[in-house]
Amino acid sequence: MKYFENWKCVGKRKTSYNFGLKKALRGKLGLKMPKTDLAIEEDPFLRLGYGMNAYYVLLRQLATMFILLSLFTLPLMVIYSSYNGLSDQKMYFAN
Repeated sequence: MKYFENWKCVGKRKTSYNFGLKKALRGKLGLKMPKTDLAIEEDPFLRLGYGMNAYYVLLRQLATMFILLSLFTLPLMVIYSSYNGLSDQKMYFAN
């Protein structure tokens, strides 16, 4: 699952004005940017706290798992649909 978490569907994000201003002022003063500010600029959801981040990570993992399981079971559904074992049952087309 870790492999799929690193996929990015969106291109490079634009830096916010406040972050750019802070970075420029710190550069003029010869100060380095704190690691926390750099991390927040890379992932803005970090401001929401651990609970929201864990929720989004869990949603992403569940969606990835659902897609993988669907892909793995698709051949089974095709194979089972090729036989007519349930053709005499009521509402066969819905099964």
